Amino acid sequence: MSERPLTPLQVSYKRGLHYLREKQSKGGNDKTQSTTQGPDPTARRLGKHYGVSTRTIYRDSVFAQGLEVIGRINTKLKIDIITGEKKVTKAKIAWIAENEKKVNADNLQDLLSQSAKRLELV
Repeated sequence: MSERPLTPLQVSYKRGLHYLREKQSKGGNDKTQSTTQGPDPTARRLGKHYGVSTRTIYRDSVFAQGLEVIGRINTKLKIDIITGEKKVTKAKIAWIAENEKKVNADNLQDLLSQSAKRLELV
């Protein structure tokens, strides 16, 4: 029995989680230092490992963070997004990651159905 290949969203989520878990285990966030000292070593190493840029690793980590926020509120919705059953843009998921305190069970569905422009107004 063979496994199905991962979808691009699943690969992105996997890379993002990998980065977040490594950063958490090291107890730091080198990304804040990266603006003056270049990309952080973890992102650089994972980028080489996966064959992508450090920026992709950073974007994937924000995507994974957003999905984790969604998963804490609604596990089924998180699974539906990862499997592609529910279509949500990465931009919306990134917004959720960056605005975690504004997201709750009462407004999650509304936020996901709004356009990216309207999210900026929230």
